[in-house]
Amino acid sequence: MAIFRCSKCGCDDDTALCNYWSAHLQEQPLLCSVCDPKIGKWHGEFPRRHETPNAVSPSGIVRNLVGLTRLADAGRELAAANKKLSNFQS
Repeated sequence: MAIFRCSKCGCDDDTALCNYWSAHLQEQPLLCSVCDPKIGKWHGEFPRRHETPNAVSPSGIVRNLVGLTRLADAGRELAAANKKLSNFQS
């Protein structure tokens, strides 16, 4: 079972139970079955678990970056996260 982290809500989902591969090939955000407007519901194959996607911590930032397929998107997210961390630590 290949698991990925949803780029919108942060939950873990299986690549075979949603539109992961078509989104990946089209360099679109990687969405779980709930966040994907084409599906819109949890598949029920396993319990839905997710992290708080906007947590201000280094581990939260890394979780948010998982699922981004475009380097430019990841760079913008990382710059914003660094700014949040610098404000948080001050």
